[in-house]
Amino acid sequence: EVGDVVRVQHGASPPADGTLVAIMGEHALFDESSLTGESRLVKKVTGENVFVGTINRGPVVDVKVDAIGGQTM
Repeated sequence: EVGDVVRVQHGASPPADGTLVAIMGEHALFDESSLTGESRLVKKVTGENVFVGTINRGPVVDVKVDAIGGQTM
């Protein structure tokens, strides 16, 4: 549900679009190639957006769900 906080493990994809609220490390790394075609990992910090269909290639992160279903990227 919108507003829930979910934990995204290394190698997993966020279940919905959301905002990073906690990173178990200095910064997060996401593979966004499925959305952008860019092969480089994207560094993310607390407060930045993450999207369904991307892959967490960094440490475990907590994401607050901002959009679900047809409203997601």
